[in-house]
Amino acid sequence: GGAAKSYTALWLAGRLAERGMAVALFDWELCGEDHRERLERLFGGLTMPRIVYARCERPLVYEADRLRRIVRESAIDYAIFDSVAFACDGPPEAAEVAGRYFRAVREIGGGSMHIAHVSKGEGADKKPFGSTFWHNGSRSTWYVKAAEGSAETGVLHVGFFNRKANLGRLSWPVGFTISFTEGQTVFRRADVEDSPDLAVQLSVRQRMAYLLRRGAMAPEAIAEEIEADLETIKRTARRYKKLFTVIEGGRFALLERTGS
Repeated sequence: GGAAKSYTALWLAGRLAERGMAVALFDWELCGEDHRERLERLFGGLTMPRIVYARCERPLVYEADRLRRIVRESAIDYAIFDSVAFACDGPPEAAEVAGRYFRAVREIGGGSMHIAHVSKGEGADKKPFGSTFWHNGSRSTWYVKAAEGSAETGVLHVGFFNRKANLGRLSWPVGFTISFTEGQTVFRRADVEDSPDLAVQLSVRQRMAYLLRRGAMAPEAIAEEIEADLETIKRTARRYKKLFTVIEGGRFALLERTGS
């Protein structure tokens, strides 16, 4: 909670609509007026992208026929479902509930993004609701985290971390700063590693890659900088030979450009 997932989803929906896609927002949480106000803050009242909105009151399995008609009649390319917990017809962590949800999504058709929460158990940030069933049923999952206390300044620092990707390798983490002023909300790209609260979510490989953007370094210096074991640093460099290389003096350097 508090990581601006719904806000970010609306911003992404607007950006897709600007590119000519037909986008829908199926909403179990807020109301149309709330989203319209947010959309005006994001894109301005005169240039707002068109997003088809449907307020949902019942679990998805009972809304599927209505949403399928909306998708067909409006030729929707992509839909946002916000959020999964309220759209379930039972305990979200139950396998049969996840199964019914995914079957309903397939019946509705089109591409889609589904906003979920995580449980409080150990390693819960790896899977929606900490559940293998939701993790396995999704083509791609991203964990969203906000830096501690950043919202108090009117600027929220948020990191997106790819946990699963069925159709390719995992994407590099993506960072945003979200600035809230009196009449406008602005999204800007940011580096995840610049925030200590977000950087801890990075793997050793990712932290090494971000660090080596500055230039080649000795493995001992890398280990000290990212607070990792020296042998882990060396093992990671040997394992990812398409990403790291060894140059003169035994220093490690970045071989390929990482995602930005």
